[in-house]
Amino acid sequence: MGAVSPQSSVGADVPADDAVLERARTDRRSLFDLDRFTSVLAEAELDAVVAFSGPNVTYTGGAFSRGWDPLQMVVTTAGGVQVLVLPDDYAQYFGEYSWVSDIRNFAVGEDMFSDGLNLLADVLIELGLSGARIGFEGPLQADWSRLLAERLPNAKRCEAAATLERARLIKTAGEIAVFRVAVLRTQEAMRAAWAGSRPGDTEKQISARVQSAALYLGADAIDHCQLQAGLHSTVAMSASLERPALSGDVVHIDLGAVFAGYHTDLARNAVVGAASPAQASIYQRLAEVQQTLIDTVKAGVVAAELAELNQQAFARVGLQHPWGAIGHGTGLSVHEGFVISEGCNEVLEAGMLINLEPSHIEAGDARYHIEDTLVVTDSGCELLGALLGGPLMEVIR
Repeated sequence: MGAVSPQSSVGADVPADDAVLERARTDRRSLFDLDRFTSVLAEAELDAVVAFSGPNVTYTGGAFSRGWDPLQMVVTTAGGVQVLVLPDDYAQYFGEYSWVSDIRNFAVGEDMFSDGLNLLADVLIELGLSGARIGFEGPLQADWSRLLAERLPNAKRCEAAATLERARLIKTAGEIAVFRVAVLRTQEAMRAAWAGSRPGDTEKQISARVQSAALYLGADAIDHCQLQAGLHSTVAMSASLERPALSGDVVHIDLGAVFAGYHTDLARNAVVGAASPAQASIYQRLAEVQQTLIDTVKAGVVAAELAELNQQAFARVGLQHPWGAIGHGTGLSVHEGFVISEGCNEVLEAGMLINLEPSHIEAGDARYHIEDTLVVTDSGCELLGALLGGPLMEVIR
């Protein structure tokens, strides 16, 4: 079958929340809590932190960036002072969108890395931090570390990646609003792909269809799209092939799209034609496990407790989860902060975004996989999106 355009397959049920996404792209003040951020720095006993990576430059710097290359840096002090140190072209971009008014720029060229790091050192000295405890997001290249050590010999240089991730764990109301829209759009892209596909379409055709729909629905990029049918879906992380999805095949999809810098991550199954009683039963039992986990999530629950509950739930329904982890934190990175597993002692807090993703591989059949995003609250959680079709698989007709 030919490709079905997003316009014809998405329909009129698309959430009318473009303004939420556009505001997040152009004015990110509601997506960053400076008071919380500086309190995390105080807990880590840091006088300042320097962000280098895309997620943390985006988070602290006020405009979306992929980070690291070219060199981009955001200085945030424990007192709440912020300075951007950026190449010329990024300085112009951040100057248009960021809330940070103090922007120092350096020329793009052969010496840009030494020029940028020397300018960073100048800023830190100017801020009175030459003898302070400064967190640098790493790992830094050896020549970067040497230059900073030469310029700031009395400063205590600390690794700050974990501190920055800790600060990002609790989302603002603005971040959660973006995720509500992003998850719904990602889910709607799946619906568009199922509706626009027919028996005999190849994995690559269906994959292209769902990615196209996600972009049409407001995604800025695709982070990942794992889509396989039938036995091929039991091979984890394999590429979509020019392999037709035939009647009776269960199709697995794990889709992640980027909306204003935030990464969605949802997984579902559909069946080509009609599910056999055994296939329907597996999916319904997997949905039961997922609902058990969702019903347990609330502030104060330890991540390891969810992992243990997951094992118990799988044993009760007669399925087997193949991985050590059952979920993860999420946000500006697909996997953010912590992995929900037996050894994780992270205590869930209100405002965290987490993904839960029970999975089962049925030998000779397919991989069954349900992944949802939840907001942790004091009394429970908010499920962003919903199981497509409830405990029933969507159908490719």
